[in-house]
Amino acid sequence: CVSEAVCVSEAVCVSEADPVSEPSVSAVVESGPSVTEGQHSSSGDRATDCEMVHSVEVYRKSVPSIVRCGSTTDECPENSSGGDDTKIHGEMSTRDKIQLLTDKVLAQQSVIQQASQALNLCQSNDTTRGSQEEAEAERLLFVATQRRMAFLREIQELKNLGPKRDGRASAERHDDDEVVPCDGTLTIGDVRLPLKTEYLFSMATKHSHQTQYFFCLFRNGAQVTPTHLVSLGRDPHSVDSDILSFTNQIKLRDLDADFMVSLEVYALSLKSHGDKSATSKGSKMNLLTKPSPLKSITPKRLLSHLKHRDSPSVQSPAGPMSVRTSNFTLVGNTKIDVSSFKKEFLVLEKVAFLSPLYGTIKMSMQVHRDGNVTQKGFLTMFQDVGGFGAWHRRWCVLDNSRVAYWTYPDAEHRKSALGDFDLRFCTTGTVGLVARDICARPNTFELVFVRPQRDGDSDSIISTSKNTITTTKYWLSADTKEE
Repeated sequence: CVSEAVCVSEAVCVSEADPVSEPSVSAVVESGPSVTEGQHSSSGDRATDCEMVHSVEVYRKSVPSIVRCGSTTDECPENSSGGDDTKIHGEMSTRDKIQLLTDKVLAQQSVIQQASQALNLCQSNDTTRGSQEEAEAERLLFVATQRRMAFLREIQELKNLGPKRDGRASAERHDDDEVVPCDGTLTIGDVRLPLKTEYLFSMATKHSHQTQYFFCLFRNGAQVTPTHLVSLGRDPHSVDSDILSFTNQIKLRDLDADFMVSLEVYALSLKSHGDKSATSKGSKMNLLTKPSPLKSITPKRLLSHLKHRDSPSVQSPAGPMSVRTSNFTLVGNTKIDVSSFKKEFLVLEKVAFLSPLYGTIKMSMQVHRDGNVTQKGFLTMFQDVGGFGAWHRRWCVLDNSRVAYWTYPDAEHRKSALGDFDLRFCTTGTVGLVARDICARPNTFELVFVRPQRDGDSDSIISTSKNTITTTKYWLSADTKEE
């Protein structure tokens, strides 16, 4: 009893001295129930470099774990098979999407009201009438109106097709045989609009009080993203070259594999301050000198005429609280899809004959995948060992576009990979089974990679170097045809 008390007191002292200490691996292995009497002599050595928890047969029979695109958490089937109010694989339900879009509609309505007040202020002040501030307020009003209408269309679509869409998406997620395609992000920059040479010559020779403002608008579903404003003034030096350049970067997210982005170009023409005041005075004189059946002009009639002139002539589609509509007009549009990456420029449609735009648009575009694809499992790889070919069984992990492999699954988190390769540099057009006359091993497919030649590269069974290019060929064999 005394010895047990001493042992307990020592254990308490150790635990108080190091509260975060954990039992060592050797202690856990030595105290395990699987250690037999014949293993006591070598238990310490095995504990220091315990490579495998299970046998190789257990690993071979294990089912590879697959995480589909866009899924970040794994949920139980009973939790993911609920009603419409549940979230499946971290995605929002239809009701939550509608609520989020409704909040965005209210936010855009507030922007519309503020932009309308800014326009009223610009119109009431002679120093800001026809200025760039007025054009920017017009752009903000137009973009907010278009976003509000896009959100409302998306809400109506979710109300009509939401339950069917959620049911179809849920069936696709639970179907392990069907691979769900990943979403992508399209990045657009350096948008350039060529101008007509005749228009540039006319700007240099003629004196005009008009200032034209342009901006581009990109649409994809509920996403409405504009560029900044670019102006063409009466000053011939207002344009550095014969191209209108939009330098800001546009990102469109959650695009499908067969995406279709609408690109629209809008323009606004404003008169300068001096010409605007002269026109205003001329309109007042015309009103005073215009024949009238009453033969008299009263201040009330003049005030009503001015209010009628400054008020919008049509009802605003921006909402019941809006007092103005934007004066930006469409001067050209086109579509952007996968085939647009192969074109040097895109052709604009609906370009007027007297428009300063040449009718084409150039831009730089990049697209990349957003989904997190992860797949793990055993593959048998054909490798070069001392000039001879040999098949080795490896634990392979596919993470997005990178494939890394280890000897055992436990080594994935403890050791560096034996090797890896990036599927982005794979030149194999169609991956399929290798013919049996080329490789007798069943369920074998081939991946070919091409890279610049490095120092020390030499020809081997799996790689060849020619004309500064090194070609590497991987043969991978799965356990079954389905895998």
